Amino acid sequence: MSHADISSRDAHILFKAGKTCEGYFTNTEILAQANCAMDIIDRNYPCEDHDFFHDNAKTHTACWPDALTV
Repeated sequence: MSHADISSRDAHILFKAGKTCEGYFTNTEILAQANCAMDIIDRNYPCEDHDFFHDNAKTHTACWPDALTV
């Protein structure tokens, strides 16, 4: 199953990231996953307010070989 195939009951997606595996999430796939999660929340908790946060930090950026990372 491709990571682009999102079930109507599950909002989690497991895939092997990287050029030689299954690639990376695109904006379209991130949006599809968020919409799926919101549909699940709306269906199961219709009378409550919800906030969704997405960490858009770049984790795969090039840096100097001697640069400090955290």
